[in-house]
Amino acid sequence: MSRPFKPGQRETVLVLRGDDVLEHVVEAAPLYVSQFEDFGRAARGDGEPVVTLADSRGNTAALLAVLEAARSGGTVRPAR
Repeated sequence: MSRPFKPGQRETVLVLRGDDVLEHVVEAAPLYVSQFEDFGRAARGDGEPVVTLADSRGNTAALLAVLEAARSGGTVRPAR
């Protein structure tokens, strides 16, 4: 994948296994469209969000721990 952190709507992924090369074409909506659609469904009450509040809190705690570890130079465990 030429741009793994900013993929396009159609990307080709090459998987190398020994002498074999497997080619997979991956198609997706433009970046963030599915996230906005999911948020809209949840806001309207038409379903649960894909990313839960607990997931978001865990991600935020992990990022804050990484930031504190970078500032302090030590090991920091994410808050629970």
